[in-house]
Amino acid sequence: MSRMTLLLSILTPILGLANIAHAQFEPGWHDDRAIHSGGLTRYYRYYVPETLPATRPPMVIYLHGGTGSMRSAMPPSGNGSAHWPAIADAHGFVLMVPNGINGATGDALGDAQNWNDCRGDPGPAESRADDVSFITALIDWAAEHLDIDTSRVYVTGSSNGGMMSYRLADEAPQRFAAVAAFIANQPQNSECAVRDHALPIMIVVGTEDTLMPFDGGQVANTRGAVLSAEATRDRWLERNRLSASDPERIQFADLDPGDDSVVRGEVYAGQGLEVRYYVMEGGGHAMPSIERNVPPGAQLLVGPQNHDIEGAAEAWSFFQRFTAAAPEHGGSLSGLWYDPSLPGDGYNLVAAEDVAVVYFYGWDTLGNRLWLVSEPFTAALSAGSEIDIEMLIATGGNFELPADPGSGLSSWGRLRWRIRSCGRIDSTLEGDDGDIKAATLSKLLGVAGGAC
Repeated sequence: MSRMTLLLSILTPILGLANIAHAQFEPGWHDDRAIHSGGLTRYYRYYVPETLPATRPPMVIYLHGGTGSMRSAMPPSGNGSAHWPAIADAHGFVLMVPNGINGATGDALGDAQNWNDCRGDPGPAESRADDVSFITALIDWAAEHLDIDTSRVYVTGSSNGGMMSYRLADEAPQRFAAVAAFIANQPQNSECAVRDHALPIMIVVGTEDTLMPFDGGQVANTRGAVLSAEATRDRWLERNRLSASDPERIQFADLDPGDDSVVRGEVYAGQGLEVRYYVMEGGGHAMPSIERNVPPGAQLLVGPQNHDIEGAAEAWSFFQRFTAAAPEHGGSLSGLWYDPSLPGDGYNLVAAEDVAVVYFYGWDTLGNRLWLVSEPFTAALSAGSEIDIEMLIATGGNFELPADPGSGLSSWGRLRWRIRSCGRIDSTLEGDDGDIKAATLSKLLGVAGGAC
């Protein structure tokens, strides 16, 4: 084999991986992507604008409405949700659009999909899939492959997608900086647990909604009971511990008198939190939009579409004011970490309430057993965190037996971690003697749930 052939055989896979990584960031839509979650193959698409920030971009997750899909909600649709790519272009964030499940057929790729949104009485065709795990897996994927800023992940949706946004805010609030729900009320008979975690939220509802009753009751007559719009608002005021009295009131200009609808707003704020509540007086079951119009025939079924505000623009204006606080510890990262390509080496991260420690067990360059422990450290542990800590070795002890009580700990070198996501850590362990162990760690076993 010639030197050139040998060189190409080495470089081709590396260049191929580089091209794949670069392709993830090519502007435009990346369609029909697949990920395995909850025992199913799930599908999604995402949009990359022409210009992204020089550092880690934010991400907005948009959840389509019931019997819709990741395709039908976006351009060329006349729905207001189809304005989201234009907002991504203007402000430089990744737009993630997952696909629900067809509850009747189990199809995950089609165009008549639904979300499992906590309704205990949703009707036989609704999905029972684990959509919370699916959406959080997409956040982890985007953190690893698109290098998004996990402290600026936002979720929004309309109708069934808005109700699914509520579910994510209830069951995985630590993964989001803020939420916006359009034409959606909370389920009356909820099957979901609620974490005691405050979260900024924007709620947009219509008084003449023919499918999602403003005053509460059955969705589309037979598809599960929901609270009223005001009861939904009050639930979030209580959740965020905000007073219901004396909100800031907003009256939007009536830009289109012909739509028989105006928008009034109430803003409840304090302690860095907010509940923003918009009521489309005379508005129906359609996301408001100035740029995109629901066909008149469809409005006969869902009620009037308001044309006084651009729903996606209002949501982004709300979102960009909030950043999720980094967790003070890495409880959900605690556990065993390893690189499958490095048999015999492993790490154990133990994160308590306000301090953490890392253990390493494996082999040195001479084939001797090596057992290290880090200095205790207090740096925040979450996706995107980087740590650089001293690693210590017991002198006078060995792997098989405990260290002599009289022996101490001495410096061995340093451990540098970049936490890419809840399931991946880029690791470099460098000894004072020049021994370097570079690894891509995956979580083998540990604490489930919690912030990351």
